[in-house]
Amino acid sequence: MGTILIVLAISLAGKGHRVVSAKIRRSGNFLKAGVFARVRHPLYLGSILFYAALTAATASLACLVILVPIFAFYNKIAVFEENLLLEKYGREYERYRLSVPRWRLRLRPAAFD
Repeated sequence: MGTILIVLAISLAGKGHRVVSAKIRRSGNFLKAGVFARVRHPLYLGSILFYAALTAATASLACLVILVPIFAFYNKIAVFEENLLLEKYGREYERYRLSVPRWRLRLRPAAFD
């Protein structure tokens, strides 16, 4: 289980980073392509899954105790960022937010436009 979570964490973080670093980031729009069509915060989810994998691999209560505030921290950042994007992009971001889950990975990417 821990290995699967680590592979998923690396994949999400890597894909999210590549999309954020690409030209689409410089276009001035929020990202809704690639991995961002499957989950709203792939970089944060990748980090959370890494800690979950560490917890599963070590079966450590200490890791579990650390995982809870880490998730709370990332969730707080995600909500803050989403509010900023909603303010900036309005209805377009609201449609995206309703189509793409914050933490649950969609099997099929959401379709836009």
